[in-house]
Amino acid sequence: MNLRTIYAAGWVIYLAMYALSLLTSGGVRTTDALVMAFHNVWPAALLGGLVLRRAGRTPWPPPRRARFLAVHAIGAAAYAAGCVVLTNLALRVTLPGVFEGMALAGIVTWQVLVSLMIYILLAGAAHTNTSMRHLREQEQRAARAETLQAKAELEALRAQLNPHFLFNTLHTLLVLVRSSPARAEDALERFGALLRYALRVERATADVVLLEDEMRFVEDYLALERLRMGQRLRVETRVDPAVLGERVPAFSVQPLVENS
Repeated sequence: MNLRTIYAAGWVIYLAMYALSLLTSGGVRTTDALVMAFHNVWPAALLGGLVLRRAGRTPWPPPRRARFLAVHAIGAAAYAAGCVVLTNLALRVTLPGVFEGMALAGIVTWQVLVSLMIYILLAGAAHTNTSMRHLREQEQRAARAETLQAKAELEALRAQLNPHFLFNTLHTLLVLVRSSPARAEDALERFGALLRYALRVERATADVVLLEDEMRFVEDYLALERLRMGQRLRVETRVDPAVLGERVPAFSVQPLVENS
């Protein structure tokens, strides 16, 4: 339900309650009660739209409290005056004898008080709506920032397969081809599997992959690193088979292993 529908429904309810209060007070015909209720409500509803628009543009919380209070004091006075003038003019035209035998000063005072209370409610609703909208916008901006941060982190993870590692691996393979062709062949297969996995993930622009695939990638990475480091690199892997089917960010395990 949008705000316009809620606003209209609120005034319809207020109109019904106003007419009902006139009917239950006695001495007023049904048609006169409906006319009086209508003319007491439509000016407030019409000018209330301006109050909502104006109050919604006034900053909250107020950067300058004195100016904020002055703006609303003037707005409340103008709203009350407009409601009283329009209501009484409309009643005098449609029901010429409506004020006979009544204390006009008391009626006007009551109308002013009601108008001021309505103004306070409308201004409060406008500021609440504006604050909620700003809060939603902040949440959306924060969500977009988190998404961009996550993408940036994933791109950074993808970049872990850096030229330095590739250069060292190629240099090691060149040495193995001359000294140990059999080991060089196995290393080339692992190196090819490592590159194929990286290219496949990159082309698919996959943000998450199976942990099982990540572990295979890490095993190939460690095998190539072991060619350079020999016995200096010792690795013990303990992975629960039940979690291998879970999804993790692409290239997220290799940096952990490298930093270890």
